Amino acid sequence: MINPRLWTFGFFRTSLAVSLPLILATSVLAQNPAPTTTETAATVRSFNENGTEEATTERVFVTGSAIPTAAEVGPNPVLNVTRDLINKSGERNTEELLRNLPVANANGVPVSNNENGSNTAVGAATIALRGFDARATLILLDGRRVAPYPTGNRRVVFIDLNTIPESSIQSIEILKDGASTTYGADAVAGVVNIKRYHDYRGAEAKFEYGNTTEKDSGTENTALTFGVGDGKTNVSGTINYYHRNSIFNHDRSYSAVPPFLSSNASPYNLQVTNAAVAAAGGTVIPSTSGNQFASAPNGTNGLAPANTYLYGAGRPRSGPNGFNFNEFSLSFPASERYGGYAAMDHKIFGDALVVYGDFMYQDVKTHNELAAPATGNFQTPGFVTLAIPPRVANPAGTTPFGGPTYAETGVTPGAFNPFNPFNQIISGGTRARLAEFGNRLFDNESDAWLGTLGFRGDKLINGTWGYDTGFRYSQIRNTTTGQQVSISRFNRIMNQADPIFNPASSEYIGTTTAFNPFGDFRVPIPSNAASVEYARVHPKDIDTSKLATVDATIFTSALFDLPAGGVGFAVGGQFRRESLNEDPDQLNIIGDIAGNSAIAAARGGRKSYGVFVETIIPIFSEKNAITGFHTFEINAAGRYEAFLNNDTNVAVPKIGVRWQPIDDSLTLRFTWGKGFREPSLEELYSAPISDIQPSHDPQNGGAFEPETTTLIQSTPTLAPEDSETFSGGFVWTPKFIPGLTVSTDIWQIERTGVVQSAFLDAVLAREAAGTLLPGERVERLPDGTITRIVVSNRNEASQKANGVDFGLQYQYQTASFGTFTSLTQITYLNSFEIQRVAGGPIEQLAGVTTDPGQSQEGYYRWRGNTRLDWAYKGFDFIATARLISGFIEQDPDLITRNVGRRVLFDLQASYDFSSLVTTAETSPSYSKNDKSSVSTDASSHLSFCDTMLKGTTFTVGVINLFDKDPPFASGQGGNSVGYPGFTYDSTGRFYYVRLTKKF
Repeated sequence: MINPRLWTFGFFRTSLAVSLPLILATSVLAQNPAPTTTETAATVRSFNENGTEEATTERVFVTGSAIPTAAEVGPNPVLNVTRDLINKSGERNTEELLRNLPVANANGVPVSNNENGSNTAVGAATIALRGFDARATLILLDGRRVAPYPTGNRRVVFIDLNTIPESSIQSIEILKDGASTTYGADAVAGVVNIKRYHDYRGAEAKFEYGNTTEKDSGTENTALTFGVGDGKTNVSGTINYYHRNSIFNHDRSYSAVPPFLSSNASPYNLQVTNAAVAAAGGTVIPSTSGNQFASAPNGTNGLAPANTYLYGAGRPRSGPNGFNFNEFSLSFPASERYGGYAAMDHKIFGDALVVYGDFMYQDVKTHNELAAPATGNFQTPGFVTLAIPPRVANPAGTTPFGGPTYAETGVTPGAFNPFNPFNQIISGGTRARLAEFGNRLFDNESDAWLGTLGFRGDKLINGTWGYDTGFRYSQIRNTTTGQQVSISRFNRIMNQADPIFNPASSEYIGTTTAFNPFGDFRVPIPSNAASVEYARVHPKDIDTSKLATVDATIFTSALFDLPAGGVGFAVGGQFRRESLNEDPDQLNIIGDIAGNSAIAAARGGRKSYGVFVETIIPIFSEKNAITGFHTFEINAAGRYEAFLNNDTNVAVPKIGVRWQPIDDSLTLRFTWGKGFREPSLEELYSAPISDIQPSHDPQNGGAFEPETTTLIQSTPTLAPEDSETFSGGFVWTPKFIPGLTVSTDIWQIERTGVVQSAFLDAVLAREAAGTLLPGERVERLPDGTITRIVVSNRNEASQKANGVDFGLQYQYQTASFGTFTSLTQITYLNSFEIQRVAGGPIEQLAGVTTDPGQSQEGYYRWRGNTRLDWAYKGFDFIATARLISGFIEQDPDLITRNVGRRVLFDLQASYDFSSLVTTAETSPSYSKNDKSSVSTDASSHLSFCDTMLKGTTFTVGVINLFDKDPPFASGQGGNSVGYPGFTYDSTGRFYYVRLTKKF
């Protein structure tokens, strides 16, 4: 048991108590006694119907509120990632951009080290905020929902960021707070609102190429972004293409050999009887069960006599003598993505009636490879039994040397394998790596598309009213094909008496010799080739997720006037219809794929509706300010949502406060609210999924088994999860230090009734105590060996986390040396408590591994990014440092150890050749909303050379400048790659060049 130090919120109370009075004091001293100042407003681009651009002060919608505002800082903590920051980050795609932000912590879904099977989502990826799993983070596209990925990652359903092209993104707003009152279910830990281009002007072409130091993962990223409009009708869009090559685990020294080697090995680990070994002339290892293990010697051609075999009471090829699957598996899959996006809007009656729509399509292809199939125990409940017949045919069906029977294994009496040195049926606890059949290959293709059509209006009635109503349909169809091994065909090629070896049979496969399974895969047996080809199969699974939404909102910034100003008000509703179809291949349905349990087809659907109301009540403003209250406003919201599939409903409130005690240079903000998460269709209706998880068996002296076969079942009766959130902090832009902005926010999130399947060690402890929960089952062989553990999704866990976000931005403009900009963002996780079962112990996991038996990541206490940018006469130099703290885990002896922290450095340099064009009066610029504008000077008079130079930018960069390797992680000896593979990947130092041209 790991017991790290438990921190409390006292640290934050102390820091706020000290810092806020100092800030207030310095703010007062810095003020001129004269005039009051107005609230900082957002200047955004506007085009009149003649197509002329006008600078105006407009209300904008900020993620987390349905009421437009002109205030720069609201009550909700919102992080805005602009297009400029995206370009300067050097990140290659949307997934990497978001997952590397400090607000992201553990439990996201990575592209790298994401294994395949019926339980994972290869090639897909998403972000998780605050360390809560991805189910608690709501991802929106232009403020609306999209269909989730149709295959959950161990039941965690999410939005695949790889289906959202980075080139279409104008900005990203991350609400670091709950928002169920505004958006409904899932907005528990926060909201990621990806805003795409809608009124781009001009065109921009981009080509980027990058590669690792080892030159084994070349990346091409190209895009064309365009937009035209006259102020009345606007069209914007993008076309994109992305490709990246794969990386093998054996290509990196730190992952070439994992901390544990598999007992699913080649040569096979054979479970045989003492009697059969004695009769064959082998070494008998006496046991009370009458069984022992044997394995053919290294380098054998399949004909080694029994007296040369390795023998043991346990599997000879396990632990340090096990199979190195990383010699064959990919660490980073190959991927290819292409598609396009287009958006339009048209003013029918000016701002009063605007029709808008968009369409996006993205095709995402991913190729992944794992080592050859691992059979697990040949006899495992829920799986088709594998068996090798005895050496001599026995039509009577007797077993003179004991061992598995013909009835138990399904072996036909009279079946035989002439290469079997033990005259018995070999099955039971035998484990094998079917290396002769080659790697498991997985080719995933996701076809994702969505369309939106709606109407909106603004500046109605007294100029303060507006509305927005729209319909969106989105769909993801995921097709998985690959190369696997059929168990039924495997069993047939073991039997020399099978018709497939008879040239006179219509089933003849081209060889008269049965498969010899007693060899070493490193010494191929020529006669096995035809049998290998026969047993290979290529199943095809098709999973589809669909979501249709209709929503409407009416809003005003002045429902009525108070002395401080107008009362903001919004009311709206939404109807959603979602469905999930999982159509596995027939081979998967009958459980005929080696290493996988049977997968049933699954169908699920749900209809839900919700209504919400929100108000902003100004108590003080510059109109009626008093000492200590320059502005003070209260934001209140509530939502009711009903789910018709299981007749459940929830109602949640939220309260926010925005307070400027001195002037607009200092804003204090606080929020409190309740939220909820409705279980996903995957959790409710999906077919059972097979997994391999670590366990310690108390009936076997606590022996560690990193490859325990696990079956996770869905539960249609799950209830909604509940949550409660709090945030409070300040944003300070002192006027005596122009260009400086400092922000701090403390936060706390609590979830109850969290849907999860139990850790296997907890299930085994309950088995020993005789208190297994409904839906839990431990299946064992007669000798006590675990063959499978069955668990179910349950509303049984609770989680509570708190921490603090720090932000600092400073920009200094000089007359002779350009502009210097520093941007720092740091998140500190003070506490992360988990209670896995109601009434059970509370575990403090801040700074501790998320999964003790694997340590693929941890609940990181510190994550931070700091960036220094120097812009001078067309040159732009950016240096970035990224901090990820370490975490506590255990080694194979259960001794606590620390996984090291990492500080990674990136560099980027660019030059805008527009600086060489002396006739250019302006260059592309960005407002708060980052909408690109192109100068309207006399560019038509430029020379050809100047035309080519204008708007052309060349960028070079390097990620992970010092080529730092990931830190070592053991995971009690069960880590499969040797490092936290869900946080880090095997890319290492990565160079890139980028050329962009604006027209």
